[in-house]
Amino acid sequence: MMENTAQFRQMNSLMPFPQRLMIIEDDLTLSEVLANIFTDHGYHCGLATDAPEISAIEAFKPDLIIIDYHLPKVNGGEVCAALKTNRLLAAVPIIVISAYSSIFLNLDGYDFDGFIEKPFSVAEIVTPVRNLLHQKQIQGKRANKMPFYLKPWQTDFH
Repeated sequence: MMENTAQFRQMNSLMPFPQRLMIIEDDLTLSEVLANIFTDHGYHCGLATDAPEISAIEAFKPDLIIIDYHLPKVNGGEVCAALKTNRLLAAVPIIVISAYSSIFLNLDGYDFDGFIEKPFSVAEIVTPVRNLLHQKQIQGKRANKMPFYLKPWQTDFH
């Protein structure tokens, strides 16, 4: 019996920690839905309904950040730019989400990794997150300086 316990502990120590997603979205319902979706996919999620202090994001140590462009006190692009100048967070991929596709044209200079227009389906948010995290793991840094833009075909969430 003791052998099995030791073997389980050894196998358990080889299992990777869940990747950490920071979701910054002022719509509490949407942020909770996103957290539930990503938790079901094996991620650990932190939520903020407005732009948190940079130190709080540093403390959470996210592997990827999803941020709404329209936040109560500041726009998500400005937060993105601040994160990309932070030495601890500069390599963290950031996906900006917005209900307004025209926002994409105004994001020049914010150095984000992807843009997803609301409303979006589960696959339309999970797939880019998975792909960016996979690229980050393979290369150990951001793989592509060119952000993607995903225009949803379905309207599951908004």
